[in-house]
Amino acid sequence: MSVVHLNTFSSYTLLSSTIMPEKLAEKAKEYGYEAVALTDRNAMYGVVPFYKACLQHSLRPIIGLTADVLPEGEET
Repeated sequence: MSVVHLNTFSSYTLLSSTIMPEKLAEKAKEYGYEAVALTDRNAMYGVVPFYKACLQHSLRPIIGLTADVLPEGEET
């Protein structure tokens, strides 16, 4: 059984990761993964380069988003 880590941040999640989406796909292929996920926090800027890199490396891309949501009536 293979495992895909679904909580994966790229450099587009500030102060949480430094890896670029293209490099994430490259490393996943190098480690023998069949699929890799990108779930940046409150941003989806890296989705297109990530998707293209996954296709280039014959990986199944899993695209998600970690979103901060405030309860109703609460302000920042």
